[in-house]
Amino acid sequence: MPLFRYEAVDGAGKLVRGAMNAASEQEVMRRLAARGYTVRALYPPNSPTKRGPSVNVSTGQVGTRGKSCASSVVFGLPVSVKSKVPTAKLAMFFRQLATLFKSGIPPYQALSELANVTRERHLRWAIPAIQQDLQGGRSLSSALARFPDLFPTHVVATAWCGELSGRLDVAVDEVASDLESECSDERIGRLGWALFKVNLILLILTLPAYNVASLLRPILGTSVGDVEHSRDIIGTYLREVVHSVVHVYLPITIAIILSWMFWGHAKRVAIVRRLLDLLLVRVPIWGKLHRYRAAAKFLRALDMLYSAGVNPVRAWEAASLTPRNSEVVAKLRFAGREISSFSRVSDLASVAGVLDPEDVAIITTAERAGQLPETFAQLATKYTERAATQKTVARTVATSLLISSLIAMSGVALVILVKSYSGSILQFIGT
Repeated sequence: MPLFRYEAVDGAGKLVRGAMNAASEQEVMRRLAARGYTVRALYPPNSPTKRGPSVNVSTGQVGTRGKSCASSVVFGLPVSVKSKVPTAKLAMFFRQLATLFKSGIPPYQALSELANVTRERHLRWAIPAIQQDLQGGRSLSSALARFPDLFPTHVVATAWCGELSGRLDVAVDEVASDLESECSDERIGRLGWALFKVNLILLILTLPAYNVASLLRPILGTSVGDVEHSRDIIGTYLREVVHSVVHVYLPITIAIILSWMFWGHAKRVAIVRRLLDLLLVRVPIWGKLHRYRAAAKFLRALDMLYSAGVNPVRAWEAASLTPRNSEVVAKLRFAGREISSFSRVSDLASVAGVLDPEDVAIITTAERAGQLPETFAQLATKYTERAATQKTVARTVATSLLISSLIAMSGVALVILVKSYSGSILQFIGT
């Protein structure tokens, strides 16, 4: 269907602008009237306008102002920087937002509903500002992009894709599902990391106790009935252990804990995050997992945009921001800059190097047959399945590494204990 742009006045007398796919001008006017709008101007397809259509606050559809979303997020934080909002809270926020959108509630009103139930302090602070932007004619994605510390780039970009395709409810639902999956992965990862940290700290703090030489040597030289002297030896041993822990091993433990805390903050620094993303896609097993996830996300976005008839240039620009890895996004955006030199999306996919060569060949065939959206959907499913398989492999390897590290730490303690014990016995026998 052709895309008509319009200017109208809502029931509150507020001017709104937007775009709508319809068979004719009469259908556009009828549908706007059903919403309680009074049409002021209607622009047929390919009709020049004084200014591009801005956002219709009631529908959440986006026009040319949606481009501000791209400029807001591209030069901000790397796409993989985590939100200050806990992932579980952010997932709940977008799940509630998706539910309200599917019920037909417009963005401004949906945010009003969430403002009454949201307890997370960062979100409670941001919601009024987002609503104010919506009232001022901004798109939802542009409003979210103003808070890069709260809404990661891939979240904003997915919302932008939903606005461009007219399927904002579907896009927000996808954001919620992605965040819920990320939250589940975080729980498992944090559990394993916590076990490793606790065992390492316990090992460091108890290391002096495993060196029993200072305890055994005096005891072995003491007569069997000299209980009082044995107590003095044990007391001296315990004092030495406590002294070593307090003056040597406790400072080491504190330094390690502080380094972990510092690393948690350092990962939010742009250059550090980009370097981590670069390393992640090159690490065996985990590199494939991140690449498959990124490819699936990118292809799903392209499917949504191409199915809605969005301009290929804009579709690539928006979809290239949806993956969660900065290195992958950089490759896709580099290919996007060559869009004027190539006439086919398969050429861009080949330049990006994110998809496997055989999948680029499939896109080439689909492009010639005029079946790109269907092919994007099939490839997205394919990469999602690959990512799921790779995730299972990664978890198996991670579990094996965790168990091995715990065994190794126990082995260190056992070696120290056996060495000090056997050394004391051998010394006693030798004397």
